[in-house]
Amino acid sequence: MKNLPSPPLWIQRFFRWYCNQSHQEHLEGDLFELFERRVNTHGLRRAKWYYFRDVIDLVRPFTLRRNISPYYPFIYPDMFFHQLKTVLRNMRRNASFTLINVLGLTLSLIATLVIFLKVGHDLNFDRSMPAAGYIFRVLADGSDHYHAGIPEPVYEVIRTNFPQIEAMAVIDRNFEVPVLTITDENGQKKQFKEEQVAMVWPEYLKIFTYEWIAGNPLTALENPHSAVIARSMAERMYGTSDVVGKTFSLNQETEMLITGVYNDPPLSTNFPFLLLMSKSGDLVPPWLKGQWNSFAETFQLYVKINPHADIDSLNAHLAGILKTAAPKEENILYTLRLQPLKDIHLDTRHYAIGKPAISRTTLGALVLIAVFLLISACINFINLNTSLIFQRAKEVGLRKVLGSQNGNIFRFFMLETGVLVIISFFIAIALTPLVLRQAEFILGEKLPISLVGQLGLWPWILAFFVLVCLLAGLYPAFLLSRINPVIALKNKVEKSYGKGMSLRKGLMVMQFSISQMLIICMLVAMQQMQFFHNAPMGFDHTALIEVKTPANDFQKLKQIKEAFLQDPSIRSVCFSNNGAAADGYWQYDFAYLPQDSQKTEIKGNTHIKIVDNDYISTYGIELVAGAPFAEWDTLSYTIINETLLKMIGLNDGNEALGQIITIGGQKYQIQGVVKDFHLQSLHSEIAPAVLICDIHNTYTCGIKIKGQNLNKTLAHISFTWEETFPGNVFEYRFLDDIIASFYENEKRVMELFQLAAIIAICIGALGLFGLISLIAAQRNKEIGIRKVLGASVGNILAIFSADFGWLVLLGFVIAAPFATWAMLSWLENFAYRIPLQLGVFVLALLASGLIMLLSIGWKTFRVASMNPVDAIRDE
Repeated sequence: MKNLPSPPLWIQRFFRWYCNQSHQEHLEGDLFELFERRVNTHGLRRAKWYYFRDVIDLVRPFTLRRNISPYYPFIYPDMFFHQLKTVLRNMRRNASFTLINVLGLTLSLIATLVIFLKVGHDLNFDRSMPAAGYIFRVLADGSDHYHAGIPEPVYEVIRTNFPQIEAMAVIDRNFEVPVLTITDENGQKKQFKEEQVAMVWPEYLKIFTYEWIAGNPLTALENPHSAVIARSMAERMYGTSDVVGKTFSLNQETEMLITGVYNDPPLSTNFPFLLLMSKSGDLVPPWLKGQWNSFAETFQLYVKINPHADIDSLNAHLAGILKTAAPKEENILYTLRLQPLKDIHLDTRHYAIGKPAISRTTLGALVLIAVFLLISACINFINLNTSLIFQRAKEVGLRKVLGSQNGNIFRFFMLETGVLVIISFFIAIALTPLVLRQAEFILGEKLPISLVGQLGLWPWILAFFVLVCLLAGLYPAFLLSRINPVIALKNKVEKSYGKGMSLRKGLMVMQFSISQMLIICMLVAMQQMQFFHNAPMGFDHTALIEVKTPANDFQKLKQIKEAFLQDPSIRSVCFSNNGAAADGYWQYDFAYLPQDSQKTEIKGNTHIKIVDNDYISTYGIELVAGAPFAEWDTLSYTIINETLLKMIGLNDGNEALGQIITIGGQKYQIQGVVKDFHLQSLHSEIAPAVLICDIHNTYTCGIKIKGQNLNKTLAHISFTWEETFPGNVFEYRFLDDIIASFYENEKRVMELFQLAAIIAICIGALGLFGLISLIAAQRNKEIGIRKVLGASVGNILAIFSADFGWLVLLGFVIAAPFATWAMLSWLENFAYRIPLQLGVFVLALLASGLIMLLSIGWKTFRVASMNPVDAIRDE
């Protein structure tokens, strides 16, 4: 018999889905009669098109499906509590799987919550400050250099040429940590050292706002030697916040009057200052005056723009102003631009005057790590719950036989997922404060859990909870709700659901990829850190301490140097502006006119090292030509490094001896050439540099120690220091520690990768346990038959290992390119870096294989050791 033509099945299903049941039967009959008539008159193809058109045309309000009762609830309260009780009973019955689920979710949730807190904190810097959209930092950027500080003549150019600027002020932190001295009621002197201190111009408080407790912000800093103080620092120094009118001594030289008290700045700010002192006298340091190419990164200009000003046109005007304002003979190699306040914390190219900046790339990497860990935990949850299908198939079958619909079962298992996620969330939230305290170094600062409320993260966390429930629960709930009750009651589910293994193995491949990618990143970061520690700096930094000098008193510096050298355990002592290598630097313009009259004058910028005559010997810097400084004050002579030598077109250091170079408008005769040494961290290439001998502008004392009794030597240095500089607290740092501090961000990244890799490995191991349980349940009879035929425990272990071995290899193939791209991008931040080595990838693959064997070994051994009779017996 010939098959009768029928309308398209998919449009029929659509009609039955939306159509009201009271109209469905006769409407569907009419549609089918029309379809048969049109087949005879118009043909099958056109009849199908007309059928589709008629179905769409019938989508009217009266045909739409309605609930049988308008009061039918989504779920009855009694049913909900009954199901909740059942869920808790099932969780107790499958305690091991419940524990693994909760542990995996909790680990990922803790990491994700901490990352949420860190990223939210960094993205909200100064965004809540009033008028934040009109506050800018003025930058001076060139083609290959970035300056947060600007030359002194630029201040006056901006003040006179831009009426759109309502207020402008400089934050000056070009000084060492000050010593603050107060006299208590008993006449006793107390001294304090506070790092969060800044000198500011009077208009500072017209730009930045604080929550004031006492004083008038409009006039508080107008007078010289006035200061405003934060509540916490006032209570620490004076025992009370009622301190307006009290005084303190700055470095035992200047008496400062407190004119205002404000609440402590929020954590999310670039200006965490607890003490603001009015800049008195000349607002600009003398060594910056009149210098168009001299930069001090700790001397930064901030402006507040009129709300009606056009920022784009202002920026364009600012970029071109130096062409007309600067003298023609000046070699201006930079342009000015405005940087919005909200972008300062996310800009690592420019010096951060308050808190260290963090790049958007780093924040993106943090979010990516959180996503990876979350996906890994959800995969783990899916694999564990789908492995329980064969244990819970009869339960689902019985529920369906007793009347449960697919939707009821689906909601039940989603409720089970929700309960597990809620338990994990509560444990994670309870443990997060402890983790925040332990992870303070990795995060870069102390972040309290209270920031969740302050940053308004609760809606995001709620959305995050719903997302986790959906990611982890949808697939297992759907799979369980679709079980055929007949097959379930016959205990034949494994035959129907064997095909689904490809999806679950795909999820495991993704999990292996995530863990291997994190392992590779961790190993590369560790190698780069090892390179930082072992790379030669060009000077001797062993057994050398640096101490910041409180004053440029020539006689006292000479006196303390002679006193130090009387100790046989001290090899050498020198003074300089900032030691050998430092984060900050002094930069001046230079000009060099070659002796060959046919060549033009060479101009550029160079780093400045203000040193004394023992600087080169103390730091062990190699002199390749000429002679070191012989006198304390040889202001007309200079020593240059090899980079500057090449920059002025010379190849041999001896050719430069006796030639004249102009630095900052002053002429110097080149006396020597030193081998290149690192003036900063290995993030930057070695810059051109000059050494100028001038004891009057030194702020750092370098002390080379040679004795074995370090504690005795340090005690002698401390006693001599405090005797020479009474009232100054002696503090020192080993140069090795200073160099190590350059790479704290990289160390944080390395430890972050380590933690992320460990968490991913733990979650992945739990997921493997779930998948091996699933496979063991499916292949139970196969294993029994193999044992009956003579297979040993080792043979069965090898079979299971081979099943997972290719998953590890496939995960590695996916992970390796992504990890390579990520690490190459990260390494580009360093001028000196390691090459990616094949050994890193081999080690990551071997580690993943070992973790896989350890994860599946116990479960596989247990299955392989069972009695084969129990496996092959059928009811």
